Amino acid sequence: MAKYIDIESLFNKHNNEIMICGRGSCGKQLFVNFITELVNEPPVDVVEVVRCKDCKWINKTKMICTNPHNRVFNTGKTVYSNNFCSYGAKMDKE
Repeated sequence: MAKYIDIESLFNKHNNEIMICGRGSCGKQLFVNFITELVNEPPVDVVEVVRCKDCKWINKTKMICTNPHNRVFNTGKTVYSNNFCSYGAKMDKE
């Protein structure tokens, strides 16, 4: 899985140094330090979502959710391919 970081937080932490580098006054060590910190930045807590179009619970013919635990989408109403929920599970590859 990909590593997601809070780039805005990292940018705000080093805004002055980035502005100096942007004007061409960046020393090699400052650049190396920033890249090292970028690589070592701890990942943020994210979860990959499964869209309805990729979910094992989707009835593709009728575009309805068939998951018995999903009280939001399992109502017989049409779902859209880019919807997602906490019950989503990747469908098996055929």
